[in-house]
Amino acid sequence: MPALSAGKPFTPVSKRLILDFETLKDILGGIANLECLIFGPKLANGHDSLVVVADDNFPTADSATDRNQFLVFEVIP
Repeated sequence: MPALSAGKPFTPVSKRLILDFETLKDILGGIANLECLIFGPKLANGHDSLVVVADDNFPTADSATDRNQFLVFEVIP
């Protein structure tokens, strides 16, 4: 926060919920430890793709939901 108090103007971002991952838990058999959010390649229709990744927390995983997951979404403008 010290950088914000340096007297330079800034505009805070706003946010809104577009997906509640809790709603996907039953479909996917659980979601745990989402760690990566990145734009993927353009889709054939020209829309962006959004990739969300979770790893399995390595061999010491202690939960049935700890597994590698790649969730890919179409970003509709």
